[in-house]
Amino acid sequence: MRWLLSPFILWWHSHLATSTRHISPFELTVNSGAIRGERLLIDGQDYTVFKGIPFAMPPVGYLRFQMPKEPAKWRGVMNATQYSAMCMQNLDENDAGEPERYVAHVSEDCLYLNVFSPTPYQYTNDTYPVIVFIHGGRFQTGSGSDIPQRAILSNFVSRKIVFVTFNYRLGPLGFASTGDSVLPGNIGLWDQIWALKWVKANAEVFGGDPSNILLMGHGTGAASASLLALSPRAEGLFQKVLLMSGSALQPGVVRNTQVNATWNMNDRFGCRAFNSSELLDCARKRSKEEIFQYKRLHYDDYEEFVPIIDGVGGVLPEPPEQLTLHRRKTPIVIGTTKDESSLRILLLNEKELNFSSITWEHGEKLAENLTMSYKQFQNHRLISQGCKSEYVWTQVDPSFPESVLFNSLLKMYSHFWYDAPASQLATYYLKHDLPVYLYSFDHISENFYDIDRAFHGVDKLHIFNVTPRFLNKRKDMNWQLDQRVVEIFSELVANFALYGTPTHENDGFSFNWTTTTAKELSYLSITDSPSMQVGYRWQGHVFWNWYARSLDAVDVGNIQRIAQLDRDVGNWQFATAMLSFCSLFFFAILVGLACYCTRKESDEDEL
Repeated sequence: MRWLLSPFILWWHSHLATSTRHISPFELTVNSGAIRGERLLIDGQDYTVFKGIPFAMPPVGYLRFQMPKEPAKWRGVMNATQYSAMCMQNLDENDAGEPERYVAHVSEDCLYLNVFSPTPYQYTNDTYPVIVFIHGGRFQTGSGSDIPQRAILSNFVSRKIVFVTFNYRLGPLGFASTGDSVLPGNIGLWDQIWALKWVKANAEVFGGDPSNILLMGHGTGAASASLLALSPRAEGLFQKVLLMSGSALQPGVVRNTQVNATWNMNDRFGCRAFNSSELLDCARKRSKEEIFQYKRLHYDDYEEFVPIIDGVGGVLPEPPEQLTLHRRKTPIVIGTTKDESSLRILLLNEKELNFSSITWEHGEKLAENLTMSYKQFQNHRLISQGCKSEYVWTQVDPSFPESVLFNSLLKMYSHFWYDAPASQLATYYLKHDLPVYLYSFDHISENFYDIDRAFHGVDKLHIFNVTPRFLNKRKDMNWQLDQRVVEIFSELVANFALYGTPTHENDGFSFNWTTTTAKELSYLSITDSPSMQVGYRWQGHVFWNWYARSLDAVDVGNIQRIAQLDRDVGNWQFATAMLSFCSLFFFAILVGLACYCTRKESDEDEL
């Protein structure tokens, strides 16, 4: 595939580059000390930008694998004009498609955040809502510098919003756990909580309103935001949540334990540890490169080092679905793209399958791989059969074109991984009478792809003007439609941050994004002409959230026991019948013998 820049992105970047002017350094004082950022003038808009502000102590040395600590205060003025290092991770060229990532480096000293704010509030006396964005990357990669600065300023800060991004520890350093108090796990989530505490304590310094904070994320960043919205440890740190293609209920986001994966370091490092403390001491002495050169225990679709259920006093005292039943919640926006798994399916097609000639045997295999490997299911075989019936067997009518089965398999993956968890979370929030806004990003760009699909991450590509380096670009350029979608989507997010509702009487939209209901699952279809629709991913919602759960609730053990009892009863009935037959047979023989003996005695008496 060619790695080319979209014509729209080239136009966008060159246009902004010619209109950016650095005015002067700008200094503020946060609770740890004075910081020096930059004041920029872009298209007549006045901004301040601060990068690399520490929100916790560097987690190195004895602080490796430990919870974050308050940053040390400093004297003088700290330079805050450059992004910090990304948290330690395995950089993959295929994953490193973000504009800023090529100029950044990785380090364990990475707990820093970045603040982008409007005209200094000292000159206006205004306070602004705050958006805190959590980056994605499967809890293994990514950083707060992934999003282009110009997009943040032009799409959000220009709408009078303070925008914050930050780093958090990833992979083993962020999520290893021995399952006890030595290394309880979820360190990466604690980093996120620490960043939110810093934002709440210092928001006013940048003109932000600490009582109006929107927590937003994409992918596993959205899953993180969703988990924190349910966590008792993050209560009161934000007032609204916006989830883009991710949620707490998404498969593989939370594990029950990581003890086996963590103790695997014992053999790999040659630690010879007999308890958790010895293992931790040994791991602290290894280099960061050694720690990230781990081999997975299971090569499947689920990462090993992710958040876990860490019990009472932890970030997640219960499974997320249990927390949704009783935890306090906030207004929420939840959405996915129209064809979430399409890019994944196409890559799979290039490597392993030829979907132009896919058969129902291929479809059966894919359905089995999807359902049989999911640990949360109990009755895997039943659900696998139900999945085949829903997405495979009903799509192979000889009169159907081959594309029908392909589209059905695409829906199967998208519904399982993204759509059904989103609709399920929405229904849980609705039970608490909170405003829930559903959306589907349906816009198909003519500039970004050779496929007519709205795949996973395309909403992020638009709203943050991210260049999709991994896709072919079409020569025909129609960037006006893309830019209209960017403006609409940005305005909707800004309205939600400002007013708590995505559409507002002063925004001039011809549509009204209303809250959804459990019966209709109404949602906004985001295109260059958005409109309200009903039945958000209804097929996936009904199958995965209703039918599959019903299949999983079937007590297969009792069914097997009943079948065994039925066989036992049959065997007993057969044995009883045989015993009765034998008894009658022997009884008949005895009667015959008795009659024979009696007759013989009579004959002897006559003689």
